[in-house]
Amino acid sequence: MPYALPSFATVDPRKTGGIGLNLRAAPSATGARLGTMRDNTRVPVVGVARQNFDSTSGTLWYQVRWGDRIGYCAADYLTTDPVFTLRLPMIGTVDPQQTGGMGLNLRASPDRTSQRLVTMRDNSPVQIIGAALERFTPGAALWFLAQFGAQRGYCAASYLSTTTSPGPLLTTGPFVGVWPVIYPEHVVTAPFNQPRPEFRAPIKAHEGIDLRAPNGTPILAWADGKVVMTWVWDGVSKSGNHAYGHHVKLFHSALGLFSMYCHLQQFNVAKDQIVQAGQPIGLADNTGNSRGAHLHFMLVDPANGLDGYVYPKVIDPTPYLPKPYSVIGG
Repeated sequence: MPYALPSFATVDPRKTGGIGLNLRAAPSATGARLGTMRDNTRVPVVGVARQNFDSTSGTLWYQVRWGDRIGYCAADYLTTDPVFTLRLPMIGTVDPQQTGGMGLNLRASPDRTSQRLVTMRDNSPVQIIGAALERFTPGAALWFLAQFGAQRGYCAASYLSTTTSPGPLLTTGPFVGVWPVIYPEHVVTAPFNQPRPEFRAPIKAHEGIDLRAPNGTPILAWADGKVVMTWVWDGVSKSGNHAYGHHVKLFHSALGLFSMYCHLQQFNVAKDQIVQAGQPIGLADNTGNSRGAHLHFMLVDPANGLDGYVYPKVIDPTPYLPKPYSVIGG
């Protein structure tokens, strides 16, 4: 459901039991305590967030300015003024009519001069987990606190088109790229996290997915990005990075994710090269520790994920791939 953002709130002794209300660094009872506000303290509300920054949570925390501190307090323990300024949506889309086709910056704080985290492309979906007034100033312009891939930050609300209820964007993941193989059939031949007893302990699971790709099949960039690594297999070793044969690693700054393309016959990109979604970057083969021609495709989320055989923070790529496809492995 949508929530409303009041302009001011008061710590309510009828709700606190007369012991005041903790101000915390994050919207969670486990967030660092910044101080305890006495009962009947009246504070300006400068933002709002769902508990633990979880876009599906129904528990609300208000972000308030208390003296020289800005922090979160549980909304249930406050009495708010009757004037409301915002209904908090759950999802939004970068609106090209508002951005002028330039995309939208995600920033570290609700301030146009603060650090830019990423630039979100037009029509990108984002999960809205909170909101704040510009520079945390009462009466200022509104910014949304958004989760975009692995990045969390603020973006100017006027540049997003929003909805107040969950929609299909929430079920498809933050971004769906292109199928990274040019082949008539889209087939996953080995799923993510499939047990692999041949891997060295304690890692015994597949850290990506295998896609059907006969020898010489063109391999495509899954999304817009930059080449951050190319690895040339020595033709002999089958451990560590060499387990993946010739492979390429891209960074997708708009998503905060890395993608990897392994066991290649060859690649035709170079480090620091900018590539676009669907651009050919190499050919499939059987190099490295592989028993047959295919593409081993991986996604790495630096903020979340599992420790893989070679790479940490790997995530399941299948929610980020277009449907339909079939799964025959596992």
